[in-house]
Amino acid sequence: MDWAALVFLAVMIEGIVTYGSTICPKGKCQWKMLFSMLLGIMVAINFKIDLFQMFGVESAVPLISKILTGIIISRGSNYVADLLKITQTVFNKS
Repeated sequence: MDWAALVFLAVMIEGIVTYGSTICPKGKCQWKMLFSMLLGIMVAINFKIDLFQMFGVESAVPLISKILTGIIISRGSNYVADLLKITQTVFNKS
């Protein structure tokens, strides 16, 4: 695995953990966020969208990378655009 892929994975994990920590703050779940996450996962699986594969990171279990992709796209277009901008910058430098 090259450095760009490692940075991509780090950014993805940080985004997912940050998003996950805001779903049920203080024990009260945000149903809109949960619905958005479920919808994002369903879209990623149905349309076979895999951000990891797009950036050359092969998954041993493709379903997991599609689920993680669904969580990322559920955050919305601004977040995905920022993520793509960061990762393209990293991949273009390597």
